[in-house]
Amino acid sequence: MFYEREKVRNLSIILFMLALFLLFPQCSNPLDPYKNSSGNDLCYRKLIDFHWEIVLNSSAGNAIKNISNNPDGNYSPAWSPDGKSIIFRYDNPYGGNDIYLYNLSKSTLTNLTIDLPGNVSASNPRWTPDGEKIIFSYHELGEQYCTYIMDKDGSNAKKLLDLKTDIYFYSDSYSFIYKAGEDENQTKKIIYKTNIEKTSSELIIDLINFGEEYANIYDFNPDSEEILLLLDSTPRITNIIAIYKIHSQMLDTLSVADSGYSYLRPKFSNDFSQIAFVEVNWEVDNSKIVILEQGKEKELVNITNDNEWIGFYPTLFSPNDEYLVYTKNINQAGEWVNWKSYLYIVNIKTKKNTFIDEGHDCFWNPILPY
Repeated sequence: MFYEREKVRNLSIILFMLALFLLFPQCSNPLDPYKNSSGNDLCYRKLIDFHWEIVLNSSAGNAIKNISNNPDGNYSPAWSPDGKSIIFRYDNPYGGNDIYLYNLSKSTLTNLTIDLPGNVSASNPRWTPDGEKIIFSYHELGEQYCTYIMDKDGSNAKKLLDLKTDIYFYSDSYSFIYKAGEDENQTKKIIYKTNIEKTSSELIIDLINFGEEYANIYDFNPDSEEILLLLDSTPRITNIIAIYKIHSQMLDTLSVADSGYSYLRPKFSNDFSQIAFVEVNWEVDNSKIVILEQGKEKELVNITNDNEWIGFYPTLFSPNDEYLVYTKNINQAGEWVNWKSYLYIVNIKTKKNTFIDEGHDCFWNPILPY
């Protein structure tokens, strides 16, 4: 009788533990990107058979899928905010470029700019924050580049700006800021605010007031209206990371590099509480990835090999700001100066680095839980 009761008790414990596992699967740590990947975690550019393709992959690097399949070259992937599609530049066999959209659920490709004239190229596509419209660079043969906007299905394409420039949207996907007015003598680097209907235009600041030779936008916090800038206090050495506050019209210096070092490509985290940037000293073959948070710097990656260096593409935060993806370049032996680029993910908390694949220009799936 005792043994029967013991069996019943043990069975009850087993059933209880099973119920806990089914009800609370997070106990198995589903937020670990290396153990719980769908295979659609990252999209990036990869060299396949001597031409660039756009591929999908898992965060573990074990689920490569070519989504462009175009031997003439593919560039500038951008994930839609809802994670359902990817746009990119698709090079045509007889010249010119189009913007293609890849639908992840259907595994289909659609040419969004098929109605553009044959002498026009479309490139560098980016989404508005709401995912309803697409911004891209428009170039007619023999003419200057300009910036266009179209609906997400490729309809209603129209000119937005008479120049090619980076655009930083407000959360409403209507208003945005951009830099314009730069000339050969570097006399103007003006940031303007306008909207997609061009019903207003406001001069925010002339960046010529900052830096010796260089001043540029690298990111924008639309909620606090703070512009992330990279400046130089010494010609040709970008050694200052600063924020310009539109409301107060004040410049706040966040970090100044040590002597001999330069800063490259600062980028906000998704919650705007952190800034990731690259720090380099070419004379001593040293490149680093650093996080800046509340005035404190945290070094995540430090490369001292004279044949390896952090790539020029931005280091991008994962959706919940727990990881960074970055590119490491390795010089290749030969008569010509060349290198190969390799993608890595670094855990911001533990500093653990994980190799993903050969490639660069990488973007996270925006709906990932980590």
